[in-house]
Amino acid sequence: IANALLGAWCRFLYRQAHVVTVLSAGFKRLLTERGVPEDRVRVIYNWADEATFYPSEPDRALATALHLDGRFNIVYAGNLGVYQGIDVVIRAAALVKADPRIQIVIVGIGPLERDLKELASELQATNVLFLGRRQYEEMPRINSVADVLLIHLKDRGFLHATVPGKTQVSLASGRPVLMAARGEASEIIQNAGAGLICEPDQPAAMAKAMLEMAAMPRAQLDQMGFAPFGEVTRGF
Repeated sequence: IANALLGAWCRFLYRQAHVVTVLSAGFKRLLTERGVPEDRVRVIYNWADEATFYPSEPDRALATALHLDGRFNIVYAGNLGVYQGIDVVIRAAALVKADPRIQIVIVGIGPLERDLKELASELQATNVLFLGRRQYEEMPRINSVADVLLIHLKDRGFLHATVPGKTQVSLASGRPVLMAARGEASEIIQNAGAGLICEPDQPAAMAKAMLEMAAMPRAQLDQMGFAPFGEVTRGF
């Protein structure tokens, strides 16, 4: 009953609105499929604060302080919740732990933080480093010492239309992206040549992509991070 009432209320609001704004073309498609006239729907993507997030030289002092020196650091920053599926990231990390270069760095907190730490311990994924919660102002410096920025979303139909806000932040930071999500977010990275994409919810596929990126020459990684910067970030 609650879902029916909510749906009826939403349809009423859509009929009354002159313009409905959405965060992706996927959401626009969903609304038009539900009867909202296409000319009333406007796509306004999330944005990155380019005064805060922009390509910068790696902060070597911070890298030393956070134990990132001498490793190929694949950084996930964000909520440790159900839909982010960070258990998949940890399982992928366990599959590549024999490679001494690769370190998976998890920045953030969330309802599954304890479970994720227990999983890393259970799998003996000693290549996973949990940094916990960091201040927003510190994130550009952390991004600067990341070799790759990682985005993962569970493979759920209602998530295929979303573009996580960290997509724009990653692009603005000028770092290559490993995107494990279906839908528009993956298309943005692929079309921009800004990194690699892999299937979500698939630890083996993610592990393969991690190894591939760790084997890339620095010039190729830099090209992924910088080549699309001007066009892509202004597109949002």
